[in-house]
Amino acid sequence: MRELVLKFHNGLTKEADQWEEVFSGVGSPRPFQEFLALHDPKVVPTGKLHIDSNGFDLVLNDLAEVQIAKSLASSGFAKAIHGQTFAIPFRKPWANNPSPYYPDFIVYTYDSRIAFLEVKSILGMCQDETIAKYTHLAAFCKRRGYLYGMIDVERIPFELYLWPNDDAHAKAYFEATLSSCGGFNQNHIAEYLCKLPPAKRNAARRSFASLILLNPCIENRYCHDDPRLCNAVKVPTKLPYKAFTI
Repeated sequence: MRELVLKFHNGLTKEADQWEEVFSGVGSPRPFQEFLALHDPKVVPTGKLHIDSNGFDLVLNDLAEVQIAKSLASSGFAKAIHGQTFAIPFRKPWANNPSPYYPDFIVYTYDSRIAFLEVKSILGMCQDETIAKYTHLAAFCKRRGYLYGMIDVERIPFELYLWPNDDAHAKAYFEATLSSCGGFNQNHIAEYLCKLPPAKRNAARRSFASLILLNPCIENRYCHDDPRLCNAVKVPTKLPYKAFTI
């Protein structure tokens, strides 16, 4: 049974401007039939939360994704939404063969553009698999003339994780741990977070995720997007998939 019906707003609100800033690429108007063709009804999405999205069964993983879907619809930015039913082939950095990747949301915007959106936990942003997904998503959407975005649960885009980190205390702790242990995992993060007030913990998580992403000699293969988990390991040579070009 579907648990929620999305309410699409006719007309733009101020929140629509915020969504505009989330996406990259130069999207051009597309016919609605092209949006419909990106939905394969034979694909069974993962997730337990079902939402009626103007006739589409939108399947989501958690309440954070539900809030994002509601915001896209209520802001007027989206005229229609489906997701997890169109595969983009991608190759994990350590794999020989490609795997299918099903982006969380495919949006038909207020001005008839098509936008792909992927949502990750804060620590999920620095997983090696996420890097591969972002790279393939961006390349696919650029070829097609679609908008694309990858955000964390607080709607911070992937690209902002690639800016130099300005949290000197978190950086010093990270570098000291990496030097002494040869890696950085959820236990190290928990030790650091327990000394912070709850309101500052997500910012610290984001700092650590950014530091992992920006270090080309750190491998982080943990593939389950659990907001508490991290398994970053120092490697002797630079990883080629971390040569970012945004």
